[in-house]
This record gives sequence, structure tokens and C-alpha cells, in this order.
Amino acid sequence: MKRRASTDRSTTRVFLVGEQRLVIDALRMSLSSHQLTVHSATGAETAEVLESVISTKPDLVIMGDRGAFQDREELISSIRGTGTHAVVLCSWSRNPSGEQISKSEQISKARFVLAGASALFDISDGHEALLDIILSLRNGVTIITDHVRYTAEAMVRDYDQAEKARQLVLERLTEREKRILREIAAGRSAMEIADRSFTSINTVRSHIRAVLMKLGVKSQLAAVAMAHENGWTGPQDVPAYSTSPNYSV
Repeated sequence: MKRRASTDRSTTRVFLVGEQRLVIDALRMSLSSHQLTVHSATGAETAEVLESVISTKPDLVIMGDRGAFQDREELISSIRGTGTHAVVLCSWSRNPSGEQISKSEQISKARFVLAGASALFDISDGHEALLDIILSLRNGVTIITDHVRYTAEAMVRDYDQAEKARQLVLERLTEREKRILREIAAGRSAMEIADRSFTSINTVRSHIRAVLMKLGVKSQLAAVAMAHENGWTGPQDVPAYSTSPNYSV
């Protein structure tokens, strides 16, 4: 391709970062075979990555969309702040099990775009296609257009507004109703909740009805789904009562 020929590959510096050593090593070998200068780090902390970027002065930093970094968006933004391109390796259309990616994963990728990622690359497209992306960016080609960024911005805005509205609904619950919801999400029956909380079964059922009504759902399953979406999952959130709680009505 013409855009490949216009760049001296030996002057193209790439920095790879990620947790999966085998993946990083394979990618480094592949890109090095195309005469690119490649540096890499596995399992590095955000500060270490930025220090390496500053010292090695790469043209691009390539990272995975999953891993140990607590705030990958901040890392992308910081890398772009050094004047370096940030390319995020993604499974854009499907997750490892072959299923369509979830809405939350789509939003994560949209946030990468808004953080300043120069390209999102589907790892299933192979190393040759990645090489095209690298050399295109090196030649000043824009991969993520303004239209894509506007679309990502609208997607994130709509998602955040929907999340805020859902949180407002959850905030209608009283503390005891939130406790009941967590108990249900932990897989406990009304009788088990009554036994654990030293409360009558009728009182627990009354709280459950109140939870369903306030959340605007018709079943405990739907309420649990909302609880999972908001992180209210697992028995670790609901320790056993050691004394009789203030659950009287």
C-alpha cells in the first residue's frame, strides 16, 4: 500500500503495554519483523507507563482494553498529552465467548474515544491490519473522525443520563428496603431473610412489595437484575445479623 511506502519503518517507534506477556511478546515479534522499533512492558503501573513513554518517545502506545489499570481513560488522556498516539486493542464486535458485547462494553470503548484514543483496533483483524493502522497514524492519517467522536459523545451522554435516572429510582428505597433487595440479590428467600433479620415473614414480604413498586418492576428477578447492574450483588454485601436489627414496623 502506498501509505506504507511513504514511511521509514525503522524510524517508527511503538511501545506495547499490557498484562498478557504472551500476547505482548507475539505482537512485539510481529511488529519487529516489519522493521519497527518496538519497546514493551507487561503489568506496568500507570506511572511507569507514562515514565517509559516520556523516556522512549514512541510514536504510538498500544494497549489492551482490559487489565489492571484502574482508569484506562486517564492513561489514554495522559499519553495523548505527551503528543503520542494511543491505540487500544479491542474485541470490538464480539467478546471471547463469541457473544455480542454488552452495552457497558460499548460504552467503555466510546469513553476510550472521548479520552483521545487515536484508534480502536479489533484484535481479530490480525497483525497486518494493525501495521496498516500504525503506519497510517505515523503518516498523519486520521483514523477516528470527528463524526465518530460526536457519535461516541452522544452514546456516553445518553447512557450517563439513563444511569442517573436509574440511580434516582434506587434512591427512593429506604435503608431497610435496600437491605432487603441486597438479601434477595444474594439468593435468599423471604423466609431466610426473616430468620436472619429476626423479622416476621409478613413484614419481609411487605418490604419486598414496596421494593418492587418503587422500582417499577413486577418480579423479584427484575429487581435483582437492577441490583446486579448497580453492583448490589453477592452475600459479602449482606453480613449475617449478630443482634436483632431495628426492622420493626
